[in-house]
Amino acid sequence: METVDRSVGSDFLVEEIIMRMPHDQESPFLLPGLAPTGRTVEVPLVGDTSPSGV
Repeated sequence: METVDRSVGSDFLVEEIIMRMPHDQESPFLLPGLAPTGRTVEVPLVGDTSPSGV
């Protein structure tokens, strides 16, 4: 995984990530109906967290 950007504040944390993996097996949760291609798959993700009670 590669972090693209991270934003930190007093009450939050946001991280932008690119997840890379070989498409060498079926992944119905991510690529439904697509047979393995052997190519690299890149999936952009965003994680957002804040302290409890905010």
